[in-house]
Amino acid sequence: MARSAGSPQPTKGHIVAVASRLVHLQGFNHTSLDQILRESGVRKGNFYYYFRSKEELGYAVLDHFAQQFAEQIAGRAFTPGREPLEQISALLEAILEAQRGASCAGG
Repeated sequence: MARSAGSPQPTKGHIVAVASRLVHLQGFNHTSLDQILRESGVRKGNFYYYFRSKEELGYAVLDHFAQQFAEQIAGRAFTPGREPLEQISALLEAILEAQRGASCAGG
């Protein structure tokens, strides 16, 4: 997904989204900064404008995962008025549904 010469510079959110996808599939240690840069269409200098290091990007990826989990999984399970055991059951079902939707790839 390389960027063309005339397209605008990718945003910090775009870099985090690309890195999150790669880390989810390959793990943090098996995802190189060069791969993230290549797939996001970002030059190294532009990357360092947003992040001081790959580790700092890793923290942003964790925040991204936590936000997605809160919105897509926990948010569906933990609803007001629902009994605690129903909430736990709904949480597990939401996790299973998400894994099935991803063909159990990653995570």
